[in-house]
Amino acid sequence: MAGRFGLCLLILFAAATAVAGPYAEIRGGLSQVDDLSGTADGVDDDAWTAELTFDAKKTVGAEGGMRGIADTPFGIGLALDGFRSRLGEAVVSAPVAGTGQAPTMATDEAPEVSRVTLDAQAVRDLGFNFDDRVTVLSVNGYYELGDDEGLAVYLGVGYGIASIGDADLRSGLTVHLGARYPIEPIGYVSLRVSRFQSDGYMDDSSGLQFDSFATTGVTLAFGMEF
Repeated sequence: MAGRFGLCLLILFAAATAVAGPYAEIRGGLSQVDDLSGTADGVDDDAWTAELTFDAKKTVGAEGGMRGIADTPFGIGLALDGFRSRLGEAVVSAPVAGTGQAPTMATDEAPEVSRVTLDAQAVRDLGFNFDDRVTVLSVNGYYELGDDEGLAVYLGVGYGIASIGDADLRSGLTVHLGARYPIEPIGYVSLRVSRFQSDGYMDDSSGLQFDSFATTGVTLAFGMEF
């Protein structure tokens, strides 16, 4: 999969280079893993669930690409972004031993289910660490909605591959919304909101199978156009 992905990138960039203006940028800001919900097998086949909430953490990234392909509002970019996720708290639900009940929200009608909230340090004390390094490599297509006295608003969609700690690589959709303002003679600043969405993954340390994985980031970039 990674080989085909790289070949497509080379073809796209080769086609765009001769008819567009190149750019390069570095950026920084905040990124956050969306809440995760996972299920794992417990003792005597009693399943338990964990709902994880994460804090926003600083992120850095870089991107290079082409704008104005064939004098159109379209562009293409290759981006690399990364941050370390930071667990905020975990809510764990499990059946009381021997009941054989699947975990659910604790209610008056389901007293056999125990539910406990743990802060991040309590989770680490139990031997689990969800502060994974998240790195996303993506190729994105952009469309500029026009500029107003130099300010250009743009939309982007693309395809990315994420590395999540020791988990297998995950692929998914990327979307972007941003605005760019020029700085003479060839620079610019840009503010953008980006999101990466993929299928879930297995966390080996805890045995939790997560249903989905997504990150959201807000970054400020400085770039140059050549």
